Amino acid sequence: MRTDYARDVDAVTAWIQRAELSIKDSSAEPQVLREHLQQIQVEIGPTEDRLERLARNARAICDNSRDDEEKVRITATVAALTDQLQQVRTWLQDKKQQVKDTSESFDVSLPSPKFR
Repeated sequence: MRTDYARDVDAVTAWIQRAELSIKDSSAEPQVLREHLQQIQVEIGPTEDRLERLARNARAICDNSRDDEEKVRITATVAALTDQLQQVRTWLQDKKQQVKDTSESFDVSLPSPKFR
């Protein structure tokens, strides 16, 4: 249980960091950014599932632990990862809207083709 908890903490933390870097990458071309956002959207569900499993294991560890410091540390870790994942979700929605708005403004600024 502790091994699964630790593995899930590492995996969720690493995914959050990768997602943040992808979302905040201002140097990415619009099409590449769109692909990154789609990939994050696909991965966020399984990451939430992993966080849920991590939280269940954390509760079980805390229920069986006599170490109050460990309980505080584990509870704080779960809360921080939950907040960070929610922040990624917010950034993702904001960035998707920004990409959509940029794409729409680009389409509007293009001259319409003239047919003869």
